[in-house]
Amino acid sequence: MASSSKFGPNKLSNLQVKAIRRERAKGTALSVLAEEHSVTRAAIAYHCTDIKVDARSLRRTKATRIDPDAILLMVGHGYSQSAIARHFGVSPGAINKALARMEWKAAA
Repeated sequence: MASSSKFGPNKLSNLQVKAIRRERAKGTALSVLAEEHSVTRAAIAYHCTDIKVDARSLRRTKATRIDPDAILLMVGHGYSQSAIARHFGVSPGAINKALARMEWKAAA
């Protein structure tokens, strides 16, 4: 059971904190851990301040492939670039760049 302080009960138990620290040491992002444990990113950062994480472990290992035909189909159906980006799991800027690339290739 979580202990109490003058500010109210702690949200995370000692076992949860140990699990969070273990996952963070493996390179799991703060935002992912915060969402899994239903706490703020700042709460996770507080418990992991002394853990050194190699920045290379936080990078994506493989680029996401965006299907140009699917993008054009979604644009034709009236979807916004933000909605298309959510569908593919990328940023709206990536969709904008892909559309610009397709436009450039069509003009060539």
